[in-house]
Amino acid sequence: MNNRQRRDNGLAYITDASVLLEQFKSRILQKSYNRMLPFNVPKAYALLRLMGVKFGKGTFIDTPFRCDYGKHITLGDHFYANSYCTILDVAPVTIGDNVWIGAGAIVLPGVTIGQNAVIGAGAVVTKDVPESVLAAGNPCRVIRAITDEDKPFLYKDRRFDDEAWQEIEARQKNKFSKIGILGESDDKTGISEPN
Repeated sequence: MNNRQRRDNGLAYITDASVLLEQFKSRILQKSYNRMLPFNVPKAYALLRLMGVKFGKGTFIDTPFRCDYGKHITLGDHFYANSYCTILDVAPVTIGDNVWIGAGAIVLPGVTIGQNAVIGAGAVVTKDVPESVLAAGNPCRVIRAITDEDKPFLYKDRRFDDEAWQEIEARQKNKFSKIGILGESDDKTGISEPN
């Protein structure tokens, strides 16, 4: 068994030339991705695919983004990562639907983040995070559950205005099918969601 196979099977491995080559290829693709947004979104998504990142509809990863390889990352639908997100994927990292990761967060290898979770800015996620929670800190820990009572709030005690809240509810009913840059092509941008 070679060192890449050992790594992919969760065994001890040596970072030999073949492992380094994979890392270097990923770094080149990451640099291209980080230069591509916001200028060529379809090409940026193609670069994520070339890295091997598996992602659902409505995914957006702000730049700069870093990872070890990319091929061990699985992201659900409507995933959002703010700038300076790092996902270390020496071991598989799985992130559920409707997850938001704050700026500067670091997700360590082997972590699973449940659906509808929010990871605070600067968090260092060292272990699994359950679904529907707000988690933050270094190391990241669950702060509290996210409930239906939280949905109408934009930030802390700031509620969405009526017009914005109606738009959010309409989009939820349509399962986010038309949301501009993250959805079907919109007349202003001409940008389509990746397949």
